[in-house]
Amino acid sequence: MKIESIKRDGNSVNIQMEDGSSLKLQLSILKDENISEGLNLSENEVDNLLNKAELIKAKNSALRILSRRSHSEFELRKKLSDKKYSAEVISRVIADMAAIGFINDEKFANDYYESCVRLKGDGINKIVNKLMLKGIKKSLITEIISAKEDESIHLENALKLTERKIQFISNKDLPKEKIRAKIMLYLQNKGFSYDVITKVLKAKKLY
Repeated sequence: MKIESIKRDGNSVNIQMEDGSSLKLQLSILKDENISEGLNLSENEVDNLLNKAELIKAKNSALRILSRRSHSEFELRKKLSDKKYSAEVISRVIADMAAIGFINDEKFANDYYESCVRLKGDGINKIVNKLMLKGIKKSLITEIISAKEDESIHLENALKLTERKIQFISNKDLPKEKIRAKIMLYLQNKGFSYDVITKVLKAKKLY
């Protein structure tokens, strides 16, 4: 197939082929491959150019996604898949992002754990569930929890949440049993362990 014309469109070029078909490639590919009007391209060469164009586009998409916030490999892979990139291209992009340190599940999981504990006051069970939903391997979650778990910070968070909850329901004149049930359910939903919940109830004389 012979190239009939090449027209620049920003950082891309529109290539019109002699048979009526057309290609849209990044300008960088045009320069790297020494593509010019009148050049004959085989079907394999056209396919290779299109694959390179898709790879560049997918990398740019990944960089935009990662510029907003950190992502796990699973999250990034899913978002690229939603944009209809091929599985092969996605795997290459993931490998490239990992090679330059832009995705790292261990760092992501550690940072996410700290954020959940320090900023959101989540309990350990809720954090584990959140990490699993983000595609973090169970073995890595277990390793991080074992290294970081500090019951004192979880107990402190649970006590703070309980104090706010008690203030919220204090004007409802509820019996002690109902207050205890509400606090237990609330802390369970926040992901706190049975041991932490028990200590909170005892501290608040609700046990």
